Amino acid sequence: MIRIHFTADDFTRVRFAPRPSPVPELHAALMMLGSPHEPLLFGRWRSRLLRSLPRAVEPLADLVPDGVAPAFLDVLGDTMDEGVLDGAL
Repeated sequence: MIRIHFTADDFTRVRFAPRPSPVPELHAALMMLGSPHEPLLFGRWRSRLLRSLPRAVEPLADLVPDGVAPAFLDVLGDTMDEGVLDGAL
């Protein structure tokens, strides 16, 4: 086990992002959409979303085959373009 000790001064320097980064949020949503886990928690959401998505978004499923996302989906940024472009570099 690894233990990390923080001082009160350490906690005063903690900062939070003003909003979630869209590319990792997309990754998480695609993972949950394709996952059979947690049917009580996510089942209704999955069903509703799968019925309402237009066919044009089907290629998004190819980004997360078998639940393993490519590295460019782990990039942080304030916009989708920023996240995808930064991850492609």
